[in-house]
Amino acid sequence: MQELVEVPPDILKFDIGLVAGIAPNTPKYRLLASLNNLVKEMGIPTLAEGIETAEVADACRTIGIDYFQGYFFGRPEPISRASNT
Repeated sequence: MQELVEVPPDILKFDIGLVAGIAPNTPKYRLLASLNNLVKEMGIPTLAEGIETAEVADACRTIGIDYFQGYFFGRPEPISRASNT
């Protein structure tokens, strides 16, 4: 946590292990909500990885996480050479 104060990141990413399968009114949900609130109070945007269902996306949205990443939104794709020109 000391690093968050000394060198704040542009974005803090919550790992899939913390995000996957969260549901309201569970200990995991309350932990993620508390961590998100703490980080947001520091002015750091947050990202949740591992969003695989609409329910998890809704829970993260309710918590106030800024950005989402996961199969619910699309599968990873290679960057085409055309996009680099």
